[in-house]
Amino acid sequence: MEQVTLGNQESTPEAAMLSWLERANPYAHSLLAAASSALAVLPTGREEETTAAVDGLRSAPLALQRWIAAVPCPDVKLGDRIEVLVARYRFAVLEIETDSEKADEAHTQVTINRLDNLNTDLAKLLADLQGALRASTA
Repeated sequence: MEQVTLGNQESTPEAAMLSWLERANPYAHSLLAAASSALAVLPTGREEETTAAVDGLRSAPLALQRWIAAVPCPDVKLGDRIEVLVARYRFAVLEIETDSEKADEAHTQVTINRLDNLNTDLAKLLADLQGALRASTA
């Protein structure tokens, strides 16, 4: 296995990727939590709580995007995949904000389902990757 250097230590590509994922976790989990909060509030239609949840959902993907820009993923394809997921969260926020005044119940449910699917996709991607990387570096 090829060795790469991380700071002062040498590591395998798998260990470097695992280290990157562990450092990305607070940002990713913040995004998952913000989306979960929005998912809990959106069906209620309570405007003040929805606004607060959407504010959190707007800032969490931006924080993850900024972190990824500052600390690029060692695996370019994986980094691109995560960035696409983050962009999809940002699109969902725009959709919620744009449709909040005129959305009917069916459209709101479609948006909720989309956000729930995004959360499932991101959580599964992170868990699968970390599990595989931990197994390969053990």
